[in-house]
Amino acid sequence: MWIGLGLGDISDEIRAIKAFMRHKFASYAGGLADTSLYDMAMVNAVTEMQRRYAGKIGDHVPGVINVETKYVMGWLERPRAPKPVVFTVEGHLSSMWVGPCAETARYLESEGVCKWQPVGYDNVSLPFKNHTGINELKRLLGDRTLLPVGTPWAMCIFSQGGIVGSEVWMRDILPKEGSLHWRLNDWRGTVAFGNPYREKDVIAEWVPDPPKPGTQGISHIRIENTDPHWKEVSRRGDLYAENPSDSEASEFRTAIYLAVQNKWSGHPDSLLNQLVEVVQRPVPEVVAMVQAIASGVMFLGNMSSHGGYDLRPCIDFLRQRL
Repeated sequence: MWIGLGLGDISDEIRAIKAFMRHKFASYAGGLADTSLYDMAMVNAVTEMQRRYAGKIGDHVPGVINVETKYVMGWLERPRAPKPVVFTVEGHLSSMWVGPCAETARYLESEGVCKWQPVGYDNVSLPFKNHTGINELKRLLGDRTLLPVGTPWAMCIFSQGGIVGSEVWMRDILPKEGSLHWRLNDWRGTVAFGNPYREKDVIAEWVPDPPKPGTQGISHIRIENTDPHWKEVSRRGDLYAENPSDSEASEFRTAIYLAVQNKWSGHPDSLLNQLVEVVQRPVPEVVAMVQAIASGVMFLGNMSSHGGYDLRPCIDFLRQRL
């Protein structure tokens, strides 16, 4: 097995390394002959050099120049470990370059903490075309050039982007049979802003105005057993992330959400099912429907709670995790 350049080898690189050593290690390598032969004098000089680098040099054979020796002596630059990658998925009608996710990742990238990778997708269509974001995020996560195996990574997801990121997390990363389960070991954390998939009563500890107790994301699908390094950042009054878990009005909100996903039937909370309930129980169901519509109109009139996040603790969390 070839273990590096050693006694008896002949090459132009040996001549060049001898010149390098005569200049850098003149006290004990200044007398090396200007030849291409790896002679005994070079074995002795390399052995002495390796001895002086004790504690800094990795695996090597005394007197033999392997790649580790080349790194420590300065002949080759040691490759740097790739930086962690933060994937960001912004929300509906957002630019992938602007928003709470983008600003968080941009700041961390400016500090040299990570590489920022925005996820572009069709976030302007109605009904939503979440599959475009899901497919793109999966493609990027599966790119071993962008994200070499063993490289730490994290996500920032917002609103519709929360749907995209949560779906990939729940369907492809967490399950052992998931196509991206092999990425789980390198995952370091997620910050989810205004996430429709927020689990009931789960909220980041730093949020100053958290959603009311007993509320959850507006989606009929929600994350379960949220990992402690998955941080839900949602504010009081955010219709997407603060939906009561036990009211008929909340079922109508979910029904409208499903309609936006182009899912009109096939679920107990779908709009078709809710309209059937209106026929069966007109008074309470109509009241619930009016409440849902009213809260939706009020929210559309003032969506400040679906934004305006304090990003400093989000940045601090991801910096620490990465």
